[in-house]
Amino acid sequence: MMRSKRYYPISLRLTGQKCLVVGGGLVATRKVRKLLQFGAAVRVLSPRMTEPLKLLAEQKKISWTPRKFFEGALKETRLVFAATNDIRVNQQIARAATQRKIWVNVANPGPCSTFIVPAVLKRKNYTLAISTDGRSPREAKRLRGRLEAVL
Repeated sequence: MMRSKRYYPISLRLTGQKCLVVGGGLVATRKVRKLLQFGAAVRVLSPRMTEPLKLLAEQKKISWTPRKFFEGALKETRLVFAATNDIRVNQQIARAATQRKIWVNVANPGPCSTFIVPAVLKRKNYTLAISTDGRSPREAKRLRGRLEAVL
């Protein structure tokens, strides 16, 4: 009997921790915004970025390396998000990060990830995380919306 992947829920203190987001599109923008919310030191690696990411770079809230993925970019990185629109590049990032024992989240394909990101409801005095173990992020977001309305 094959077991499905199960994830251990954990909350990380990312304040000041070096996090790398590879990709500069809409998914990368969402990942960067969430990382900044929790105090991470974010670097984006991508030849191009969305306007909101460019603005964050101009404001010195993130650093930007305007080039394609290269393995040396993983140096001194604690957490990596592979958010390119190229599945092969995302898989390459996952392999390189995993070999270096760096936690990696891959937007597509998800099974390459060593961690997943739950739907998060953040309030002043608490944080709720809703996970479906990666099976249905849309359902987790729907549940977060329902809880938000109640709380």
